Amino acid sequence: MEKQKEEKGPASRAENLAGSAKEYADLQIDAMKLKMAESLSVLFSKILYSVTLLILLGIATAFLASAFSWYIGDLLNSKAAGALTTASLFVLFAFVVFLKRKTFFIDSMVRLFISMLFETTNQEENK
Repeated sequence: MEKQKEEKGPASRAENLAGSAKEYADLQIDAMKLKMAESLSVLFSKILYSVTLLILLGIATAFLASAFSWYIGDLLNSKAAGALTTASLFVLFAFVVFLKRKTFFIDSMVRLFISMLFETTNQEENK
């Protein structure tokens, strides 16, 4: 009977409210930590995927450049001319990438981060 009287008093209601608010804040902090862990794991997996892909593409490009250099060298009857032609193409490609660096790198990274951070928010709103 004493317990029922204590629960009905304004002081106990305030204590219950404070306890509920603290529990809610703790749950929100835990949810934020889980979202951050998910975002970081997606980020690191995409970085690892990108690095692996770049390494494999670099190896393939090296072999293709070598074969192209030999082929052009045979056509021009000069291995040096074939190597210079291949190097010139790489310099031209590097210049184009330098001119388009904002489009290729900065804008795509911003879109990636926005999609990662707001993807979970949109999924939660749809539930």
